[in-house]
Formats: sequence, C-alpha cells, structure tokens
Amino acid sequence: RIITYHGWGTFQTGRNWSAYLTADRSVYAPIHSVGNLNQIGLDQVSEAYSAGLARRAITEHLEIRLDGGYIHSFSGNSASNIPVFSVNGKFISPQVGRACTRSLVAKATYRRIYQVNNARSLDRNQTFVTLEWRPEPRGLGGR
Repeated sequence: RIITYHGWGTFQTGRNWSAYLTADRSVYAPIHSVGNLNQIGLDQVSEAYSAGLARRAITEHLEIRLDGGYIHSFSGNSASNIPVFSVNGKFISPQVGRACTRSLVAKATYRRIYQVNNARSLDRNQTFVTLEWRPEPRGLGGR
C-alpha cells in the first residue's frame, strides 16, 4: 500500500509576488498474506513541510520560487512501534517554471537536503524536471 497526501495554501502578497505553505506525507506499508504472518513488515514514512516565495519574473510566462522547510524520514514496524531508522533535516529548493501553453507548464527544481543521523551525514542533492498539465474546464454547453 502506498498512500500520499499533499496540501498547500497560497497568499497573493503583491501583483507579481505570492507566499505559500505546503505539506507532503507519503506512507508505504507492505501487505502480507496470512501465510507470511511471521514476516516483519517495515513501514516507511516520509514527510516534508515548507514555506516559500514565488515571483512572476520578466514575463507572465516565467516564474521563479524559493522553498525552505523541514523533512522527516522514518522506517519501522508499526505493529510493535519499534523504529529502525528515523532522521530529521531541512532543505532549500529553488525552482524555475515556464508556461508553454495555457494548460502546460515546464518546471526545473533543485533541492539541497541537510540531514544527519548519529553523526553520519545524509546530505544530498536532488534535481527534478516536471511537466504539469492542467486542462481547462469546459462549461455545460462546451466550446
């Protein structure tokens, strides 16, 4: 089973500026058949909370944003409440987005994550390229 939650709130702070809050949580919990009851399944949880600023840049089609936030990763057995792995950290993440059409946006994101677990660094860099499609709703009469 994989369950993912995502929520956000955006506040327009000026003509070209907006501020936002986001929350993400993903849970992976294996399902075992009756024949595998002796097998220990590990749940994996990842959550991130962030805040940021976005600005429509040079043209209406280009947007830049900067996120910063908290990240938590956990792995363990939910039945016995025994953690196998748990780590907290923070991240910073700039993003550039370009509207290709009214319903299609291309985004490039870099994320730097700072995490430490028992004096062991789990710092890492991530890059994402996203194509976001938001079809325009049609009225009852169509177009």
